[in-house]
Amino acid sequence: MQTNEYKKYFSLGKRFSTQSNFQNALAYFEKCLDIIPNDIDSLLKKASCLKNLKKFEEANQIYDTCINLNPSNSYVYYKKRGNCFESLNLFNDAEKSYSKSIELKPDYLKGYEKKANCLYILNQNEKSLEMYEKCLNLKPNQDVIYKNKAYVLLKLKKYSEALESFDNYLKNSTALIYPLSNKYKIEIEFYNLIFQAYPIQNILLRKAYCLEKLNESREAELCYDDAIKINPQTLDSYIQKAKFYIGQKKFDEAISVSDKYLLINPKFTDFIYFKGKCLIELKNYEEAIQCFDLVKDINKIYEGINFQKGLCLFYMEKYSYAIASFDLESSENRFYASCLIKGICLKKLQKYEEAFIELNKAISLKSQNVNFFDLGLDSVIEYDSIPNYKTLKFSNTKRIADYMFELNFLLGECLIELKRYEEAIECFEKESSNNKKFECCLKIGICLFFLKRYEESLIKLREAENLNPKNTEVHFYLVKVKLVILNSCKLNFKILEFHT
Repeated sequence: MQTNEYKKYFSLGKRFSTQSNFQNALAYFEKCLDIIPNDIDSLLKKASCLKNLKKFEEANQIYDTCINLNPSNSYVYYKKRGNCFESLNLFNDAEKSYSKSIELKPDYLKGYEKKANCLYILNQNEKSLEMYEKCLNLKPNQDVIYKNKAYVLLKLKKYSEALESFDNYLKNSTALIYPLSNKYKIEIEFYNLIFQAYPIQNILLRKAYCLEKLNESREAELCYDDAIKINPQTLDSYIQKAKFYIGQKKFDEAISVSDKYLLINPKFTDFIYFKGKCLIELKNYEEAIQCFDLVKDINKIYEGINFQKGLCLFYMEKYSYAIASFDLESSENRFYASCLIKGICLKKLQKYEEAFIELNKAISLKSQNVNFFDLGLDSVIEYDSIPNYKTLKFSNTKRIADYMFELNFLLGECLIELKRYEEAIECFEKESSNNKKFECCLKIGICLFFLKRYEESLIKLREAENLNPKNTEVHFYLVKVKLVILNSCKLNFKILEFHT
């Protein structure tokens, strides 16, 4: 009678589990255990229900019981314990469980694979790679192992080996793809239906990244094309291909990629913004402004738009309009850069007092260790489906960065115009940019001249002359200083002669 009841409850528990009704399933497996305590099958089913109900600690208690009840099969239970630890983000404990599993059964493939995965998460990449190699020794040509191994190699920056591993994955995958120079073939519609395209697409993006790192630009380009062919609606491929072209400084091609995606999604503001950034690189400032205005029409609070527009107007030498645009920028991340460029604009407009105030703000922020390259100026889209992908650098960012390293020099120039020569000298002496060494010597020499400290001025101007012997401004002030000193000497001589 009890046996029949046990079978009935066990059957009902399985049925509810199949229907994902784990709470009811759990109740029936507990009834089974009331009838046959310590029944391994019921314990395992109960643990499975607890896992699905996210009660991982309770599930692990049951696996501990199973290990004691059935030591001969404990390697499986240790693996299951490891799964629960992973779900709790306890990867060190998970790794120990998987280690115990393969210690008990040295040819247990799943144990090696799971341990390798944990080691990868724990950033123990060399050990992880060793485990994946053992998996392939136990059972060659496993597509998933090749893929995971490639990820580890990518993390270790072993791009050539990673590329080989990605290729092995593609050759052995149960979902082979058709593109990539016709190396692989499959019915694409069937693939998209069954495998939803994304996993293979992601592999191709990472493969393209490896090719980039190995300077195989043409192959990388083809790989990005293949990723797009798999599913032309997926954003990832377009973004990574655009990034590739930016790295190659092929801004026209990057714009072409963005235009193709904008045909699919015309209101995708990130790509319109990206296009505007590329147009700045091509010095098509008017078109860039049109892009930024379009982004603003779609999303009025899009961060950075007014800054980028101001930047275009700055490069077009429309300084008053540039200032107005910077004043509209609400992004705190760009406040430092806005102060810097606003200060330069005001200096260009000969509004030296206002320029001095803005540049001082920029210096104050710089002294607070504001990281210039965290200001959103050097990246187009904060999206990266490839690990450790290089940060995008735009040359217009470098131009702004140059100003950042010349802040004290810019401030000193304003102070000269305001006839505040002592303060100007202090600024020029603080200037750290090696590129401005000559200019600083010259400007200090000029300040000393206006302060009537002619001997010191002469020393500084001669230092400037040594750095740039052909500069006419240096020669002009050298002549002026020498004349003043000479006239002073003549006057002193006459005074001396008179007294004598």
